[in-house]
Amino acid sequence: MAFNGAEPIRRATMDRFAEAFSVSGFRREAFVPCYGLAEATLLVTAGGGGVAADGSAVSCGALPEADEVRVVDPETGSEAAPGAVGEIWVSGPSVASGYWNRPEETAQTFQARLAGSEARFLRTGDLGFVAGGELFVTGRIKDLIILRGRNHYPQDLELTAEQAHAALRPGGSAAFAVDSEEEELLVLAAEVERRSNAPVEEIAEREVQPEGPWLLVGWSFGAVVAYEMARQMERSGTSARFLAMIDPPPPRQGSHEGIDDQRLLLGFAQTGRPLDRQWTLLRENFQGFGRGRRARPPDRDRVGGLLPLDVDKTRLREHFDRYCTNVRALHGYAPRPYRGRTTLFRASGSLAPGAEDLTSGWGALVESQVHLLDADHESVLRSPALDRLVEDLRQDLAKAE
Repeated sequence: MAFNGAEPIRRATMDRFAEAFSVSGFRREAFVPCYGLAEATLLVTAGGGGVAADGSAVSCGALPEADEVRVVDPETGSEAAPGAVGEIWVSGPSVASGYWNRPEETAQTFQARLAGSEARFLRTGDLGFVAGGELFVTGRIKDLIILRGRNHYPQDLELTAEQAHAALRPGGSAAFAVDSEEEELLVLAAEVERRSNAPVEEIAEREVQPEGPWLLVGWSFGAVVAYEMARQMERSGTSARFLAMIDPPPPRQGSHEGIDDQRLLLGFAQTGRPLDRQWTLLRENFQGFGRGRRARPPDRDRVGGLLPLDVDKTRLREHFDRYCTNVRALHGYAPRPYRGRTTLFRASGSLAPGAEDLTSGWGALVESQVHLLDADHESVLRSPALDRLVEDLRQDLAKAE
């Protein structure tokens, strides 16, 4: 048996897996979709595999006979009607008694009671529904995104985005909401496939146009994609409510000439890190790396702080391919002016010594409010710089309302 407790479980994924491994003797019926969590000693339900009538979810198995699983309206504490989505509550001998030395969280999570009942249940925080006596899991309460009164699961938004363009990497996107004074706003970040040669303009082009308002935020190469999205939206007659670019590379004039392998290697080794030990690493460990030949295993004593100690050649190659994809896309991209305003976050470590233009050239294309953060290109997304960035973003977004 092959248990599948993914979040979410997708019928199409199981079908593709079964087809790919059928040559090794794997049978589709060996899959056992299941649902569980650590607080319930892992397994709650298992089996099923059927699909909901609307195709939105896969069954995780039949409910236990002892009424140990209920689907409850989290606002009222009453059991939800059959087929209605609610929070999954669990009881029974396998459920833990609480969290160690955390009495308040224990009372809130492990001592829930149905309206009119004294029985205690574990509040899982997961959403689902019951159909035909089987449990279907749809998502997490904390992850739910509410836009103009409608509930959206982030995994559905991410899948829709990933299917919009072949250059977007499957499983490489994240959808989440941020609060404004009026409503929640959707933010969607998507990773470009590392071997894609699609131009920035094509990736940013919107083939599907949901209704705004739009909040665009990007870091590094993603900041350039966000800028181009805002520019294309403006050209099509709509506009982004807010655009924030986090430490983007300087704008270029665009060139379709090839990029030398040595430049790619040097840039890859220098990105976000000091120069010491770089040349030794490039010369002795990466000879021919950009020319299709295998890299020699890095010498951990010489690598120092350049790479994580547990990095392997496969992971290193993936990082290098992704870096080359982004550099080539930027190399051929010539940004045009954007009439909207943008908030620009610049890492101090990304600026040349004595630099006077804190926008690194973007100020000639767009009116920008600049925030300078005491960090380098990578640590700008880690505390304490990230805490400052989030607070500045919150204040600038409030001004844009």
